Amino acid sequence: MADQTLNTYGHAAAVTKHDTNALTTPADAILVVVAGTVKLVSVSDDTVTFTASVPVGTVIPIRTKQVFSTGTAATVVALYND
Repeated sequence: MADQTLNTYGHAAAVTKHDTNALTTPADAILVVVAGTVKLVSVSDDTVTFTASVPVGTVIPIRTKQVFSTGTAATVVALYND
């Protein structure tokens, strides 16, 4: 993954994981706040699954429009650029 140390985000929002509903606004990145697996859909409609436990503090630099309930054990928040 790309180094995220230089990126800053204007705000964050809680993510409600769901198997069919998309996020209200696609996220610029996803922050893992409780470790676990992550399954998401990018804004280009690619389904991406991180099957190994993603550590706390990891920023997933994928523009994301959906985070699945099934396949996501992690707790995540959406990050947005302003």
